[in-house]
This record gives sequence, C-alpha cells and structure tokens, in this order.
Amino acid sequence: VFNSFLFLISRRAQARCLAAVARHLRADGTFVIEIAIPDFHLNPSLNRVSLTRSADGSPMMDIATIDPVAQLIEANHLLFGPDGIRVVPVTMRYVSLSELSLMAESAGLLLTERWSGWDGLPVTRYSVSAVSVYQPARGVGATR
Repeated sequence: VFNSFLFLISRRAQARCLAAVARHLRADGTFVIEIAIPDFHLNPSLNRVSLTRSADGSPMMDIATIDPVAQLIEANHLLFGPDGIRVVPVTMRYVSLSELSLMAESAGLLLTERWSGWDGLPVTRYSVSAVSVYQPARGVGATR
C-alpha cells in the first residue's frame, strides 16, 4: 500500500479518495496511510537518475522528471533481468504532509498520529516517508 494514494494523479482525485474514506469509515474507525516524502532537500534537481535494486535484487535504474507546479513525478523504472530490460512507467502526484492533512480535514478526518515509518519514530525534515493515522471528526463517518 506504500504510495498507492500518490498514484491518484490530481488533487481532485486525492481529495475524492479521502472523502470516500470518511464516508465509509465507522465513527470509531481508523484510516492509516503511508506516503513518500520527496527528498528535494537532498537533490533539488527537477530531473533525476538513480541506480538501485529491485525487490528481487536485480539492478534497477530510475529516470524521473519532476513538475513542481503540478506536483507530478513522471518516472521510468528500467529493470535489468535475465530476459533483458523491462521499462515500467510511473506517474505520481506527491503531496506535502500539510496538504494531505488539509485534504483529510476537509473530508472530515482528523490527524491523530504521524510517524516516519512503521517503527513509530517521529517525522523529521530528513524523513523519506510518513505514516499518518486519521480518525473521523465527531459526527462524521458512517454509523454502521
């Protein structure tokens, strides 16, 4: 589920998603979301190339372009395997943590906790991801 929310590539689609969560969440329910925090403080370039490894350990190259106005990251993952090179295109709309919370509040969800990962450590300016926990605001959410 990591970054699934970011594959909704418009603010409107992301806001609709959070509104749907608020409508379907029980009054005593909890919504947990994990998103990446772009590392612009480490690399402010709008174009990036990085070498990493895929989940199976194969070499992988990421080539990405960042549009700061639309908040879009358009990337191609080049996966190098025994059968050759496979290209996986990816488009994501990144959000700041404050924007995420504002959209959630507008949908009727209140932030109750936030960590830098599943270990429960606090978010800092060097965090690369955030796990946010939301609950319905009073009187908001389904009563099932």
